[in-house]
Amino acid sequence: MENAISNLAVKRLIEEIKEEIEGRYLDKVQQIGKNTFRFKLTPGTKDLLIEPGKRINVTRYRIKALQKPSQAALIMRKQLSNQKIDQVKQKGFDRVVQIDFTTGKSIIAELFGKGNIVITDEEGKVTYNHTRVKTKNRELEKGKNYQPPTSKILNPFTINLETFKENIKRQKNGVSTLAKTMGLGGPLSEHIFNETNIENKEELTEEEKEEIYEVMKEVINRKPDPVKQQEEIRLFPLEGEIQEKYQSINQAIDENYKQKGNKDEQTQKKIAKLENRLKQQQKSIKKFREKVKENKKKGDLIYENYGKVSKVIESFRKGQYDKLKELGAEKKKGKILLELE
Repeated sequence: MENAISNLAVKRLIEEIKEEIEGRYLDKVQQIGKNTFRFKLTPGTKDLLIEPGKRINVTRYRIKALQKPSQAALIMRKQLSNQKIDQVKQKGFDRVVQIDFTTGKSIIAELFGKGNIVITDEEGKVTYNHTRVKTKNRELEKGKNYQPPTSKILNPFTINLETFKENIKRQKNGVSTLAKTMGLGGPLSEHIFNETNIENKEELTEEEKEEIYEVMKEVINRKPDPVKQQEEIRLFPLEGEIQEKYQSINQAIDENYKQKGNKDEQTQKKIAKLENRLKQQQKSIKKFREKVKENKKKGDLIYENYGKVSKVIESFRKGQYDKLKELGAEKKKGKILLELE
């Protein structure tokens, strides 16, 4: 599941994992990847994973933490260890999950864009933010009140028919309204239109708008039946071949990221093997260059002392060993030793 989790998937996921999280204590925080954190919960064997901008899920897997605890993990651990989780909720219909503790503190996981993990105190002030945010419309800074993202998403569960009709006029077509304004994404929005048999056009009749509204309400309230299609996790089967079926949305996310992690681990092992081979080759090249340099120096010395070397060789051939000594050379174990400067 490479893509970020959808707004509707966040809602259904929270409904699934509430019981597994609420009432448990946060033991410690560990960083297990480049931007993934494990929140170890007790009692129990399952832990919570948060990857800002990507996902939040409960995992059954034991994933190795970084050998040296990261500064981010240490700060979060210090602020939250041994605190009891009171409730888990989605903020509005946004891709933002808030985990409240009985102490009044909260973790806010932002799953849109580059993402973020924010910790707030009892007054809602930021005590930690994984990524500093400072834009024209929003600022997240330690000691200031948490400022939620500006959202244009309308909640499809609470929107009434008249508001729906008004917003469907503002988009170029009906699918765009469902995908962008309702936050349902392209595939699900197209599926809703397919169920109505209404053409996806710019101008829709009042009757068509009402039918789309009713079908949308019926579809989003269906019980999730998660599958993988076109390498994407979907809440229920849409058009296309089903690659995998799952018992829950949480399982779908957990299994897919585990598979991705295994592939990444295998890739890292291959990279490490190639890097080791490269180091050995670099060492061999270095030794070869040193040997070339040494032999060049010897060649230069022989050239500079060519006359003396020639006399030594000639004396050796003729067996004039006394003359070798006069030239500063000596015969040793069948070899001629001659020191040149």
